[in-house]
Amino acid sequence: MIANPFTEKEFRPFPTIMLRTHTALLLAGAALGSQLSAATFPPVKVEFNRDIRPLLADACFHCHGPDPGTRKAGLRLDTEAGFFTPSEPGASPTIVKNDPEKSPLYQRLITTDTDDVMPPPESHKTLKPEQIALVRQWIAEGAPWQPHWAFITPSLPAQPEVQQKAWVRNPIDTFVLAALEKKGLTPAPEADRHTLARRAALDITGLPPEPAELEAFLKDTAPDAYEQYVDRLMKSERYGEHRARYWLDAARYADTHGLHFDKYREMWPYRDWVVQAFNRNQPFDQFTVEQLAGDLLPHPTESQLIATGLQRCNITTNEGGTIDEENLANYAADRVQTLGWIYMGLTANCSQCHDHKFDPITQKDYYALAAFFRNTTQGPKDGNIKDSGPILVLPEAKDRPRWDVLPQEIASATIKRDSRKIAAKPEFNTWLASAKPESLDADIPAEGLIAHVPLNEGVGSEVTGICGASTKFRATGEVSWRPDGKIGPAPVMKLGGTFDLGPEGDFEKTDGFSYGGWIRADRAGVYGGIIARWMRRTLQGLGSLPGRPQPRRPHREQVAQ
Repeated sequence: MIANPFTEKEFRPFPTIMLRTHTALLLAGAALGSQLSAATFPPVKVEFNRDIRPLLADACFHCHGPDPGTRKAGLRLDTEAGFFTPSEPGASPTIVKNDPEKSPLYQRLITTDTDDVMPPPESHKTLKPEQIALVRQWIAEGAPWQPHWAFITPSLPAQPEVQQKAWVRNPIDTFVLAALEKKGLTPAPEADRHTLARRAALDITGLPPEPAELEAFLKDTAPDAYEQYVDRLMKSERYGEHRARYWLDAARYADTHGLHFDKYREMWPYRDWVVQAFNRNQPFDQFTVEQLAGDLLPHPTESQLIATGLQRCNITTNEGGTIDEENLANYAADRVQTLGWIYMGLTANCSQCHDHKFDPITQKDYYALAAFFRNTTQGPKDGNIKDSGPILVLPEAKDRPRWDVLPQEIASATIKRDSRKIAAKPEFNTWLASAKPESLDADIPAEGLIAHVPLNEGVGSEVTGICGASTKFRATGEVSWRPDGKIGPAPVMKLGGTFDLGPEGDFEKTDGFSYGGWIRADRAGVYGGIIARWMRRTLQGLGSLPGRPQPRRPHREQVAQ
C-alpha cells in the first residue's frame, strides 16, 4: 500500500490514458477474516449497459434487435427510440419511465399468458426472477438510457464508504476495501519489502529487479523509499519495452509479412517508436493521431512519419495468383478492423458484409472508413523483400550528423555541376567538331578496365582483347565480317552467334559496372542482349567493358564493334 493519492483534478480520462503517476497502485490481497458487517455503499443504481443490455441482448435482440431480417413487430430494444417512442400516435411506449406497471415491456415479462409472455416459450429463452427484478428497478429509477459503452466518456465514480478508513492510502483502496467488507473479508497483511519490490519490478518493467537495485531499496529507510523505487523503475527503458508489448500485440506488429513465403519485413523502427512513446510519456491523443495520420499533419517530423508504421503492420502477400485489387481491399479491411478493435471498442469488421447486428456501425460507415485507409501508395504485393515501398530511409544514430548535412551538400554540388556544364559547353562543341574515330581509343579510361575487345580483325571467328595481356576470344555460332564498321571491319552476328569472354566480368549482383560498344541493327525493331551472363557463369558479349544484364542472345543480325 502507498500514500500520495491522486486527486480528482489530476484525473483526466482521455488525453492522459498513457500518463503514468509517480507511484504504483499495487493492490493488496485478501484473506478470510472475521465476519464483518457489510460496508455502507451508496444506493446501488441499475446501469443499462452493465445490468440491462446484456439481458436483452441474450433474450430479446434476436427478434427485437438490429438485424432487420429477424426483427418482429417492428420493435427494437437496442435503440433509445425503440424504448421510449410510441409505435403510433396515442400508443404507449415500450417503457414508461418511473412506472413499471404501465410499461408494456415489464408487463410482458411477468404475465402468465403463454401467448403474451416474453421471451416466448418457443425461443427457449427465459429470464430469472432476479433479472426481471433488475428490469423493474431500472424502469422505476427512470429507465436511464446509455449508448454503446465505447461512446461513453469515462468519469470518476464516487468513492464508497468503508469502515477501516485507516487502511485506505489512495482512492483505489476504497473500492477494494468496500468489496472485501461487503463479502466479510479483511485485507491480507502488507507484503514484505522484498516481495513488494519484486511485484513492482515485474509489473512496471516485466523483469525481476536488478540485485543492486533490490539491495538499495531494502536498505533505504526513507519514508518515501518505495515511491522513489517505483520512480526509478518507471524511468528505466524497460518500462517502455514492457508497456509496448501490449500495444504492439494490438497493433498486429510482426517482423515478417505473414503470407506466402512470410519473408522478413523491416518494421523495427515503428516498434522502437512505440517504446519511446511510452518512455517519454506521450499523451494518448498525440499517440493516436500520429499513428493514424502522422503523415497528414502539417510539416510532419520524421518521428511522426515513423508512427504511421501502425498502418503498415497489416499482413501482406506476394503470391502471384492473388488479385491485386483484392489484396488492397484486404489491406484496408485489416486497418479498419484494427481501428475498430483497439480504438473504438467495436467489431467494425462485421460490417464488411452487412450492417452490424450488435454494434452501432452500418456497412456504409464501414466502407466510408475503409476509403480513408485505401488512400495510400502501398502496392498490392510486397515483392518478398524486407522494405517494399513506400519506405522511409533512416540512418543509424552514428550517421545522423552526416545524413543531416548531405542534402545541403548535394544541392550545392548540383549547382556547381550545372554551372560547369554550361561553362564547358563551348569547349566541348569545339572538341566534338574536330574529333576522329581513331582518336577515341586514346580517351577510353583504363582504370578498372577488365576487357577491351576492338572487334576489328575483319576475318575468322577469333578476336583479340587488348586490356593488359593479349587475350583471344572465340566466337560461338556463325560470324561474318563487313568492312564499314565504326573503327574498321566489324563482325555481323546472326542468331545464336556471340563471342565468349570467358571468366571476365564475374560480378556479384551488388557490384557496380559499366560497358559500352558500337552497335548497329540492320533494321528497326531488332533487339537483343549486348552482353550477358549464361547459367554456366561465363560472360557472353559483343563489346568492351563487361556487364551483366538479363541473358538474352542477339536476335537476328546485328553489327557489333
